[in-house]
Amino acid sequence: MVYKFNIRCKKEESNFLRTIEISGDDNFYNLYEIIHKCAEYDNSQMSSFFISNDEWQRFEEITLMDMGVKSDNIFVMKDTAINSLLNKQGDKLVYLFDFFSERYFKIELVEISEKTLRNNAPVCITAVGDSPKQIVVDVEFAGNELNADYLSEEDDSDEDIKFENIDDIDNI
Repeated sequence: MVYKFNIRCKKEESNFLRTIEISGDDNFYNLYEIIHKCAEYDNSQMSSFFISNDEWQRFEEITLMDMGVKSDNIFVMKDTAINSLLNKQGDKLVYLFDFFSERYFKIELVEISEKTLRNNAPVCITAVGDSPKQIVVDVEFAGNELNADYLSEEDDSDEDIKFENIDDIDNI
């Protein structure tokens, strides 16, 4: 069976659309790879899929790598076939591609067909709009506001602490 997915961004990147065809027997890692290929993303960043409902609430997580957490609600991409968790038109996924800024794609299974894929390989059949940046750093968070109190030049309270050897730590 061939699964056809539409992939869209949140409202601020509304012109972005990718349509992917992939075998339902493929695993989520194959879906991850084709998404990164057609969005021109680097594969070195952490990401996860989440099974979701019509309101895009996240439920079961499908992680890129095994995090050593045993749970009925956490799966590993390479070990999980797409058709084991998605089996009807309208099923939805959230694909979190930027963990730090909580940016994600909304993925909907729009068609299941009996056709075959050329070369049995996943393919991007529609590419509309530019891909959003893969990683966005929140300037306010990453800037001085977070560290201002900690790194303040006026804070010299540790200036008078001197150590001659490791045993002096107990005397503080």
